[in-house]
Amino acid sequence: MIKRNFSVIDLLGVVAAITCMLHCIFASVAIALLPYYGGKIWGSELAHQAFAGISIFLCFIAINQGYRKNKDPIVLLFFMLGLLSLGSVAFILPESLHERFEIYLICLGGSFMVIGHMRNIRQLSQCCERKLS
Repeated sequence: MIKRNFSVIDLLGVVAAITCMLHCIFASVAIALLPYYGGKIWGSELAHQAFAGISIFLCFIAINQGYRKNKDPIVLLFFMLGLLSLGSVAFILPESLHERFEIYLICLGGSFMVIGHMRNIRQLSQCCERKLS
């Protein structure tokens, strides 16, 4: 039986990207339902940047670990599109554009990152299977 070697970083990256997307989608609901301070924390710019920063950090680690082994340009493409989308919303876009396009770009970037991480997991598994056989 062949043991699959899943990347913990990729699994954490999937969780972080999905959490980031869900946070951005449901932040407005949380602000309305939570007390004053809870709404302030979850809806703050710092919270958005923290979730995006964690997702981006895990993506860079996954690129370093995965792409160097499997050299799959499609994984790199999905990661770069995700990084561009999340990074621009969290750290670059002016506030006027940020508010208008935030949810769409975060969901798009998070989806790209999830796809990139899942493909990276599959590529690393296939790479390890080839080495074992």
